Amino acid sequence: MFGLIGHSTSFEDAKRKASLLGFDHIADGDLDVWCTAPPQLVENVEVKSATGISIEGSYIDSCFVPEMLSRFKTARRKVLNAMELAQKKGRLILDDAEARLIAGGLKNIDTHLRHGDFVDTVTEFQEEADILVIGKRGEAANFAKLHLGSNLERLIRSANKPVLVAARIFRPIKKILIGFDGGKSAVRAIEHVSNQDLFKDLECHLLAAGKIDINRKKKIESAERSLSEKGRKTKPFVKEGDAETIISNPVEQHNIDLLVMGAYGHSRIRNLMIGSTTTQMIRSCHIPVLLFR
Repeated sequence: MFGLIGHSTSFEDAKRKASLLGFDHIADGDLDVWCTAPPQLVENVEVKSATGISIEGSYIDSCFVPEMLSRFKTARRKVLNAMELAQKKGRLILDDAEARLIAGGLKNIDTHLRHGDFVDTVTEFQEEADILVIGKRGEAANFAKLHLGSNLERLIRSANKPVLVAARIFRPIKKILIGFDGGKSAVRAIEHVSNQDLFKDLECHLLAAGKIDINRKKKIESAERSLSEKGRKTKPFVKEGDAETIISNPVEQHNIDLLVMGAYGHSRIRNLMIGSTTTQMIRSCHIPVLLFR
């Protein structure tokens, strides 16, 4: 089997050949049509080798004409210019972020400007990190409708490290609220708060929301014990009801500065059907949220 691929020497020549071969839908089109037209099978060919063996093949016209070159060059130039502009903008963002970190007293800051998918790129670096920090919304998000950034859930689901979702306005963290449901991710949150010195001087509120049975009660007592043994100033309380409402109220009533909770304990399909507590809490809370998977 073999293939022959050819193309015409001019646009007019190509249109004439296309008309003769019966490809009227292409022959009658302008250059835009030809730029999007797929290769066309012109004819099947059979030849015999010097030893008498028959070999079948095909002649294919590429639908390429020289007049397309200027468009390809223009398109390539536009893409390259756009990439250059994106790089400059990205570097400005990184330089500004670095300056803010230095002003805040941090040192040894490494900046990376990368091309590619955001989530894939971030997860490449996560093994070197203790925590991932991301804003709640990107530039394109609609604040009026409380839309979240398009990469946020993907990153949280892909991360194996805690993810801190930052709020628009920063304030010092003095009080934290742990939303505890007894799940594996919530237990990870308890372990993190118990063992990290960053939380040792903070006032800690432990809230269990939802239906409380004997098994859930034991898990709450175990979580409270883990926090107390590490010297955390813990204020536990239990409330039955809708998790979003139960958690949102004490955040405002007690002037909580940071919400800590497990994230996306259910599948994407279930979340699509009935919604996600994680998404609702991130969307409605005006404070940072520290999430564990």
